[in-house]
Amino acid sequence: MDPVILELLRQFGWTYAAIAVIASLVITVVFNVGTFYVNQKIQQRREGRLERIKTELEKELAEFKAREIKEIENVQQTRWELKCRACLYAMEIVDAFLSHWFKDVENVEPVRQVADTVKARECYNRLVLTCENPQVIKLFLKIMLPTSQTDNIQITENLNAFRNAVRAELGFGSGIELSKEFAWFVRLAGDNRDEIH
Repeated sequence: MDPVILELLRQFGWTYAAIAVIASLVITVVFNVGTFYVNQKIQQRREGRLERIKTELEKELAEFKAREIKEIENVQQTRWELKCRACLYAMEIVDAFLSHWFKDVENVEPVRQVADTVKARECYNRLVLTCENPQVIKLFLKIMLPTSQTDNIQITENLNAFRNAVRAELGFGSGIELSKEFAWFVRLAGDNRDEIH
């Protein structure tokens, strides 16, 4: 045994030594329990703070994702609207062109629309910028720039193909069956206008 402890035992006796050992053990236990308790409280506070931070970050992430998704949807909607306007404008340009292409259909003279080269160029540019399907642009050009061999049936077939390409481009399905013979209104009964408006 340690000489210091033996000396203490001789001076103070076994009773005081036992009390000192017990007091030392109690102090050690109290200290260890106190340290454990404090560490537990610190850990709980840390976990609580981490949980709050995690919850706040998850909330901010969800809000960020929602904003990003909304922004993407807005951009997509704007692109679709530009594309839709370009396609509808192209159909107007095609109608104006066809009103001059068809000379006389079964002894009925077409109602003429103003054909405007500048607007046709503008329309072509809009299609090039907004349409993803090259068929829309190819068919637009095929109608607007027919060859000397292009006849009325071919032009109406191209018109129907153009309409279906536009439907597909705008997400309205791949196509519907359209009549070659009744693809375009030459003149409605009762429409007596003869001048270009």
